[in-house]
Amino acid sequence: MKKLKYVLLMVIPLFFLLLTGCSKLSLSTTKKEYSADGLVAIIKGKATNYQKLTYTVAGETKKVAVDGGHFAISVPVSDKNQRVRIKAVNGDKTETSLVKVKKATPLKNYLEFAQAYNYTMLSTGQADDQLQLISKNGISTHKKNDGTKWYLNVQNNQLMGVATQFPYKDLKSKNWSKEFCD
Repeated sequence: MKKLKYVLLMVIPLFFLLLTGCSKLSLSTTKKEYSADGLVAIIKGKATNYQKLTYTVAGETKKVAVDGGHFAISVPVSDKNQRVRIKAVNGDKTETSLVKVKKATPLKNYLEFAQAYNYTMLSTGQADDQLQLISKNGISTHKKNDGTKWYLNVQNNQLMGVATQFPYKDLKSKNWSKEFCD
């Protein structure tokens, strides 16, 4: 019986010590510097025991979605280096992680691109399929008449990237697939 008491006296504090370790606020990222991956840079990391998790880039703060303690933040790439501050808060405790998103090379001046595109659309009789000549920083969507969507990343009046989304029905079409692959 005495041995059982001693074992319990040893095990119970260890159990509580383990529990306090589980409740510790923590925040980490997989790297300290990220590069463009298409239109965005994807910052990955882990967060535990937080009440609020946010990130701030270029003066704009947004909430971070977490799944099973892991998160991924998509930051539109720019022609300038960007600092991203990720902040986890639990009561009066705060953890912060700073990462850098390296600048990318612009594809073209956005205004020149939009004017050339709009001129082409006018020349082919598609006057209602125009791009806006002035764009805010960020990723915008342009819906074309054929159902295709373009995602344009514009930063500081520079076109940083373009992604295309085709309608699902087109992807299933053998004729479209043959035309696209030829």
